[in-house]
Amino acid sequence: MYTIDEFDRVVEIEGAPRSDGGAPSPIVLASDTQLLVAYHLADFDRHADGAPQLSADGERIALARFRGPCAHMFGPPNDEAFDGHPLVARGLRCFNGMFKVEASSWIRALAKMNSVHSRHDDASYARLGHFILPFKDQTFECVAASYAFEFYRGRLREVVGRIVATEPL
Repeated sequence: MYTIDEFDRVVEIEGAPRSDGGAPSPIVLASDTQLLVAYHLADFDRHADGAPQLSADGERIALARFRGPCAHMFGPPNDEAFDGHPLVARGLRCFNGMFKVEASSWIRALAKMNSVHSRHDDASYARLGHFILPFKDQTFECVAASYAFEFYRGRLREVVGRIVATEPL
């Protein structure tokens, strides 16, 4: 985890698809050129045991595609420990879509770490964004150049399998 300072500001990304609050089951795939996060969307039907119920056209799946990834974390905190995240006091909320951290301490720390490189360029870090997708059992954060959402129907692992099989990561 990183240490924040007085400059970090959390902004909710309007219209970002919200994950299922019960079992979003996020899957993270990463390479040096892109970073994918697939998860169940909120508000889909469930069986009596709580498992996602397939409709005729399948589960609703969101895929967040991050271009130009620089770094990512996937793990704590979960929903029960979310108040321990350093950005909660700045407006970060659990189960509420996606957030961007403006004036991110994490990005500034990455830039400082890279500044020893002979071809370091602060401008390349200024173009990056710090994004957070909070889920029920874990939190995903990344630093990347951009993001886009795609939507699918089907079983989550099958959708991810088709994406991996048909395009290079």
